[in-house]
Amino acid sequence: QSDDGLDFTLLYEVSRYKFINVSTTIVDAQAHGLPGSGSQLVVFGSGRYRSSDVYLAVKPAAKLAEPGGFLFYAGGTSQPQWSSDEEAAIPLFGEGSVGELSACWNPLLSSWTCLHNADWPADRASVGGIVMRWAKRPWGPWSEGVIAFSVNDGLGKFMHLPNLDHTQEGFGVDRSGDVAGMYGPYQIPQHTRQTDQGARIYFTMSAWNPYQVMLMTLDVSLPLG
Repeated sequence: QSDDGLDFTLLYEVSRYKFINVSTTIVDAQAHGLPGSGSQLVVFGSGRYRSSDVYLAVKPAAKLAEPGGFLFYAGGTSQPQWSSDEEAAIPLFGEGSVGELSACWNPLLSSWTCLHNADWPADRASVGGIVMRWAKRPWGPWSEGVIAFSVNDGLGKFMHLPNLDHTQEGFGVDRSGDVAGMYGPYQIPQHTRQTDQGARIYFTMSAWNPYQVMLMTLDVSLPLG
């Protein structure tokens, strides 16, 4: 785009398979053990909405305008394997229910961190939450998931719980009987702050019923793991 974001030109399609929902960042290849040299675009992706695992691909940042050129993580930790075939991409972790996700390198934590939605924890009338994982390399091994936010922590407060509050907003549709949900946990890594016990991560999270975007914080103990 060349007019302050009013118009864009479609360059090419990346994926209709394992990289439909993506989180991207650019890092130095050598610093993170990635293939190639110089700046690399790192792409974390999920496929079918809320029915997918998380996958990894890289591409030289200097060639972003050119179609293709992606290398997909195909397994291995000490000696990661890369393939030009998306079919060969294997999950970083087998969540199976990921929709939106946010993954990036966090210098203060000295780790890659990923926030994503999940079908757990589940109790009462609600299902799901936001889960955090971390790793020293973009391909892992990734940690087990820990709960960053449970839907139940917001119900009846800033998220609608039927028969308890009146926060529902359906844009003209009565959703007073619908339990609220959440999605879109997007990290703001440059705002991570050191605390007495470790660090505080900032991220945005979208909720529906009512529709709104919340600024969230998550305190973690260091070192991670």
